[in-house]
Amino acid sequence: MLGTAASSSSWFDSSRGAVLTVPSYFYMDAVLSYGGEWGEVYLKAVNIFNQSFYTEPGFPWAGRTVELGFRVDVLRRNFGN
Repeated sequence: MLGTAASSSSWFDSSRGAVLTVPSYFYMDAVLSYGGEWGEVYLKAVNIFNQSFYTEPGFPWAGRTVELGFRVDVLRRNFGN
């Protein structure tokens, strides 16, 4: 599991000449994986609490997303024994 937290901050909008406040936020991701000699299969959930937040004004972060994938290590070679 991986969590990210940020405190509130200020942002100067030069086009409006105004200082905007970006509220504090927290989100958490989780990854389950299974690996073997061939590679790895994983299930990843991003923003598992589905929190609405943005890191700068006008650019909202995505809600909850789920990924299922695999990684194959094509460069691994068995040298030796």
